[in-house]
Amino acid sequence: MENKELQALLRLIDDADPDVFGVVEGKLVELGIDYVPELEIAWASDKSVLFTQRLEDIIHKIQLNNTFKSLKKWHDTGCSSLFEVLFIIAQYQYPELPKEVILQKYQAIKQDIWLELNDNLTALERIKVMNHILFRIYKFSGSRNLKSPDNFFINIVIESERGNAMSMALFYMVLASEFNIPVFGVDLVGNFVLAYCDDAVADLSPQEIAQDHVLFYVNPFNRGAVLGKREIDLYLRDRKIDIERQFYLPSTNKTITTRLLKDLKAAYINEGSLHKADEVFFLLKALA
Repeated sequence: MENKELQALLRLIDDADPDVFGVVEGKLVELGIDYVPELEIAWASDKSVLFTQRLEDIIHKIQLNNTFKSLKKWHDTGCSSLFEVLFIIAQYQYPELPKEVILQKYQAIKQDIWLELNDNLTALERIKVMNHILFRIYKFSGSRNLKSPDNFFINIVIESERGNAMSMALFYMVLASEFNIPVFGVDLVGNFVLAYCDDAVADLSPQEIAQDHVLFYVNPFNRGAVLGKREIDLYLRDRKIDIERQFYLPSTNKTITTRLLKDLKAAYINEGSLHKADEVFFLLKALA
């Protein structure tokens, strides 16, 4: 779109006729994410309150649509990178978040773990290294405000060194994958843990991993505590939850991401942010 056309649309944003504004809004939203910098310049200009509010809403709709498209692309290309989708979801709340902000500290943590690992370590010794760096050196721990939506965004988890059961586990899982440590997310109802599997799973999809491949479980929310199948059994029994496969075995990245968004939606509902909850419901459709 030429600059003259864009300026003509901007002049009509605070038009009193709702039909005129509807057309203008639709055309501006269709411009997409590449035009956001220009719209932000216009938003910062000395215009009416109505102009500012409407343009702010338009920018947000563009950014929301961009998040949807990114999620859809991730889904349609195989759901391969968990780190990528965590960053996409973080950009929903922080649309101008540069990846470098996350990567700087992430790479430092990764480097510290790498210095402590070697090929001769056992499975438990590898987890001890992960736990030492994350929970003793960097002081990561479970958040006290478990119902806060911020707990679901990877940038906040890394920055604050706090998270809920799911976000802590996913951060742990992403880091472990950097070193080919075979831990996988387990969609445990009311909680989220990781399954440490044997080397035989290297060529298997999560759906193909059987119980006898699982060596033990890890609970990053509890400072990386190591659990056996018996602890999962007791957890389910105490809560009178029927045993299902998903509570013991690895989940796909799509399943994990779907649960993450559903839990985020519930967190927004809990705090009364129903509009945000509706937006997350919209994002869930990208995974359908």
